[in-house]
Amino acid sequence: MMYDEVKEWLAGARRAIEAVDVAAVARAGEALADVRFRGGTIFAAGNGGSASTANHFACDLQKATRVEGRGTRAISLSDNAALLTAWGNDLSFDSVFAEQLRLMAARGDALVLFSVSGSSPNLIEALSVAREMNLITVALLGRDGGRAALIVDHAVIVESDDYGWVESAHLVLEHVLTCYVRRAMRERLVTNGAVEEVVR
Repeated sequence: MMYDEVKEWLAGARRAIEAVDVAAVARAGEALADVRFRGGTIFAAGNGGSASTANHFACDLQKATRVEGRGTRAISLSDNAALLTAWGNDLSFDSVFAEQLRLMAARGDALVLFSVSGSSPNLIEALSVAREMNLITVALLGRDGGRAALIVDHAVIVESDDYGWVESAHLVLEHVLTCYVRRAMRERLVTNGAVEEVVR
């Protein structure tokens, strides 16, 4: 790749990030901070490169949002290869995330999806289960948002057809959301004096 091509690729990635709706990101961050404040669990999922972003997000939420010695309960549904292949082999790949949610999630938890197309069947099925279980739903999407944009509570769309730009933007945004949750928790501790956590 020549110098000018590298420069153009980086410029394209920058344009994609700069076009993101900041208000939509803030709304998603506030929804996740509410889940964290109540002691809920944030589940994340994605396919391919987006699976790695989901794993990264769960890692960051657990470790980088620590306030008063406690992080966020966060689980990536894309992380367990044995479980993914078991459900995929015994039932269908469309069910690999939904079945995990049915077992582990509870009302008031959140599901965060990462997807360029927004229309992957296993993500749409997971969203369907999340709605049945009254989970808060957030999706970081690409292109026009796909099917997911129509059914999530909070959609953040990177309006690009280039999967590289979209996935790069999603990685930036997961760090933004992590930072949002951490700062919101600190502010609420100052305001309320203590973290009010849900007792399960």
